[in-house]
Amino acid sequence: MGIHIQKIQTNWTKESRSSPGSTLRNRVPEKLPIETEELSDSVVLQEIIYNEGRFNEPSKKKVLTINEVQIREQRLDFNYSDDSLEIGFWTEDKIRKKVGILNFNSWCQIKTNRRFPMEYTWGYYKIIYNIFYGDLNKAKDFMETKKQEIEMDFQSLLK
Repeated sequence: MGIHIQKIQTNWTKESRSSPGSTLRNRVPEKLPIETEELSDSVVLQEIIYNEGRFNEPSKKKVLTINEVQIREQRLDFNYSDDSLEIGFWTEDKIRKKVGILNFNSWCQIKTNRRFPMEYTWGYYKIIYNIFYGDLNKAKDFMETKKQEIEMDFQSLLK
């Protein structure tokens, strides 16, 4: 058994707050086909980043096996119990929120966003975490055919 984290991050500035930029930005998918290169009992991260001006051409990073420190850097917290996985998420305010308990061979989705100051404008990001727990050989099929077991939305209204 393993954990596959698909992280989809969208980055933009005030230029994409209205049309046509917002139309393209809103078309960024919240779930993509997963890549299962690592098929071991580990935690793997598949990261896809969409940047302003290239919302239709994401940059993809190699699927990596990550350790506990790197899991925490993603603001995630995992605790195994029997045949399930308890998932926690650290908000931008460093508050740990309980996402829920994910059963074996199922997946969940966590959404978050943020506005931050830049030198001459505001920057924004939205991050979607699609997390599969179970037999990584079955991850692709389960995520394509089954609805997520848990969906948590920690997004705030960005002004």
